[in-house]
Amino acid sequence: MLILQHANFKLRKHFEKWLTETSFYQKFHFYNLGITSVYGPKLSPRIWDMTFWFCCFGFYGKYFSRFLKTYKSNFVFVDVGANAGLYSLIAGQNHYCLHSHCFEPDPTTLRFLTKNIELNNAKNILAHNYAIADERGQKHVSVNRYHSGSLSLDVPSPTDEERYTISIECVNASDLSDIISTTEQELIIKIDVEGYERVVIAELLKCEFAQHIEHVYFEAGGSNENIETSIDLLTKAGFVSFYHSNFFGHKNIHMVRSREAKLF
Repeated sequence: MLILQHANFKLRKHFEKWLTETSFYQKFHFYNLGITSVYGPKLSPRIWDMTFWFCCFGFYGKYFSRFLKTYKSNFVFVDVGANAGLYSLIAGQNHYCLHSHCFEPDPTTLRFLTKNIELNNAKNILAHNYAIADERGQKHVSVNRYHSGSLSLDVPSPTDEERYTISIECVNASDLSDIISTTEQELIIKIDVEGYERVVIAELLKCEFAQHIEHVYFEAGGSNENIETSIDLLTKAGFVSFYHSNFFGHKNIHMVRSREAKLF
């Protein structure tokens, strides 16, 4: 009986991977049927993915979505670890948002991100199939097929029955200045990279556009050292802590330029 259960488990895993990653899945009508999330944007169903359901049912809280919807100054949004593109889609509904840059390294997740952009007719979002790292080039990472949001460059997880390995392309500060043009517009940065925040923040602060970064909102993951280093890097760059939350296990930190802190 145990042998049959194991065989059935593996067969189901292969079927779900095939259904999700091949064009066959995309031909189903529900791939093109946007499900409206509690945040507002429509999302293409990724029914076996935990992150998709988190986005649908509001497991990330309302603080940052409300912030993006009500921000009243022209800005460019940079979404690092965009996944489904939820926050970029929310930002795009604010007419003060000039455009958004989404960084999503997983090709499968990028397909859903691109579909979500199409479903919401969001013409001001640019999707980049890259991770931000301290070194350029390709890296191998482990992906959980049931939780796309767990991809991390911090401590790559071993491959097991729920994971598979992919190769992703990484860019660093030397590339970012070409991807994100230096303008006089304010930049709002959102980072969700599962414990790799300190590296992403360090690279962003090296860029020509760093002087225009006004807000950094990141999910603080991984070790205490990672969190402390991330906060220290931003503090030294002139940011102050504005908001902390721990919503459904997601610890989030919002830091703003010190000269703006009194405006809120």
